Amino acid sequence: MNNTSHLPTQKTDRSLLLYTACIADIILQPLYRFVQRRNLFAYIDMLHEITGWAIEFHYDYHHHLTDWDEFEESKMNIYNSSSWDEFLIFWANDRFKKFKTRFGMTGDHLNSGNLQHAGAKAAKLVIVTNNNRLSSIYSNVHIQVAHLVADDSKGIPFHLAGFFNADTLADQLYTFFDKEDASQSFVRELLRKHNF
Repeated sequence: MNNTSHLPTQKTDRSLLLYTACIADIILQPLYRFVQRRNLFAYIDMLHEITGWAIEFHYDYHHHLTDWDEFEESKMNIYNSSSWDEFLIFWANDRFKKFKTRFGMTGDHLNSGNLQHAGAKAAKLVIVTNNNRLSSIYSNVHIQVAHLVADDSKGIPFHLAGFFNADTLADQLYTFFDKEDASQSFVRELLRKHNF
């Protein structure tokens, strides 16, 4: 984060407040969800982070944005934005992606293609049950499964239904579901969308 001590107070304070407010409008909720899922830091720290981004944006772009018409046509308009606030929105989303990468996760938290733990890609596992019975297990890595079943109605806390290996190994698990079959096409698309 840059030091603001040498910035002229009146105009800079206003532009920094404006940049901070714009970034907070679009980033605060997704940042909050991201931070809460990982128990990274407190709410006040998120505001501090966003303020840091506003200062960074101010240093990098404020003097260029004073003449929007010139900036809009320049090579610095890397997002081909039609207004400074649209440019800031694109920039803030890029900055948020960089922030998430510091913590080893990017993109949609359901998209397992991006999940990482200790630098390794996450294992992908699809478990299919039919009438509360384990039907199939698909995985992108070799796995073994202990299938435990609890039945509160019979007072049985757990019983072992069996040990299983993954039925099939593949990188793209959605391909095991038929796109022509109406009962499978929805789940195929759902799995494909989330990079399973």
